[in-house]
Amino acid sequence: MIMPRRAQISESPAQLDMFPEVRGTRGEVTMRARGGRVTKSGRIAYDNPRGYAYQPGTGPKGETCSSCTHLVRRGKYFKCALCRQNWTNSPRTDIRAKSPACSAWSEF
Repeated sequence: MIMPRRAQISESPAQLDMFPEVRGTRGEVTMRARGGRVTKSGRIAYDNPRGYAYQPGTGPKGETCSSCTHLVRRGKYFKCALCRQNWTNSPRTDIRAKSPACSAWSEF
């Protein structure tokens, strides 16, 4: 039995550039798709961090995340206990201990 030939898929530029807004190296593509960006030094910077319970800076003046009861240390990374359901093994859910306090801040 003779099998028919499959049609060749043309590699026109329109088909190869299906997502023109996501270009660059493989790492850049992945980070942009996840809401982050790669800085000039090659580090990952997230534009919308998910680790904070509320917007940093909305809490009491002069207080930081390091003086809050909700600050949890996982290894060498800091997380907010109020966002425990969102924790992942990525820097996107990390918080900075020096960040200004959010509106959910409470003292020890």
